[in-house]
Amino acid sequence: DGTEFKIHTIILQLGSGFFKTMASLPQKSGNNDESATENVVHLDEDKRLLAAAGEKYDMPDVAVFVRNAIMKPGFLGSALEIYVLSCRNGWMEEASMLKLFELHRRRKELVLEAMELEYNTPSLLVQSGQRLSWPALTPAHSLTGCPNIDLDQWYWNALKHFIALEFEKSASGDILRGPLFWNSPQQAPLLGLRCNRCGTPFFKKRGLISEFGRILDNLPQFIELTYPL
Repeated sequence: DGTEFKIHTIILQLGSGFFKTMASLPQKSGNNDESATENVVHLDEDKRLLAAAGEKYDMPDVAVFVRNAIMKPGFLGSALEIYVLSCRNGWMEEASMLKLFELHRRRKELVLEAMELEYNTPSLLVQSGQRLSWPALTPAHSLTGCPNIDLDQWYWNALKHFIALEFEKSASGDILRGPLFWNSPQQAPLLGLRCNRCGTPFFKKRGLISEFGRILDNLPQFIELTYPL
């Protein structure tokens, strides 16, 4: 990345077969200034190609470091990029785990997308499990014929937050299928919301459980990340 490091030749020889061989070759004689210039090694790879650089310069410890690091929180790169890196290096255990992580991420993302509410949501999106059905979520309110869906977005966004946290614990999302989640104190304000036009309560636990169960039923059960080995 354009950064210069001053490293003793012995350190390079110990860590890299490439530099060990290079150091064993006859060196040109010259004054100190010329030698300093000639001893500068320019690497084409940046930090994103660390594993490739380790292989190129025969530095096995680099591959070990990268393999240990990719499964830790905070490692830079998308799941697909890390999956490709794992496949390229034959780290199949890590590749399998990354497919699972990507599946978890995708399931959570789809549930949160389904929570984008519209009164007249296109039926195709509802039928395919891509969107929640407002009438099904609010059966009592929908029976009044009131078209108002002007609910307090703060409470709906808070629900998104709590659902995202549940998906961090388990990618199944099955807790949304039963009363345990909906009976929690955090959901009480949402369940207490009433329409500011007709006064009818918006949500019933039965409607929420049924609708979120339908969305969960349509989530992917596996994901394919393909890379030619």
